[in-house]
Amino acid sequence: MLYCGGPDQWAPKSHMEDIQEAKTAGSLPNNITLEYMDDLVHGFIVYPQMVGPAADFVCRSIASATVTKGQNHEEINALTSKL
Repeated sequence: MLYCGGPDQWAPKSHMEDIQEAKTAGSLPNNITLEYMDDLVHGFIVYPQMVGPAADFVCRSIASATVTKGQNHEEINALTSKL
């Protein structure tokens, strides 16, 4: 889950902290990953300079998920090259 810098009324950093606490307590699974980008705004898609960091997050998330499932680096590179 990608959280944007604040103030963000839809997904404030405190929601990310709540999720992290729930993971630590064992009420949410550990396969939920969280990342906070202070300089990213919620409407990032309308700001060309912010699309890159959001797309990088998506590619890292896909790569992480596929490695967990046992796919090799060639498969991961093939997936991310399509994005």
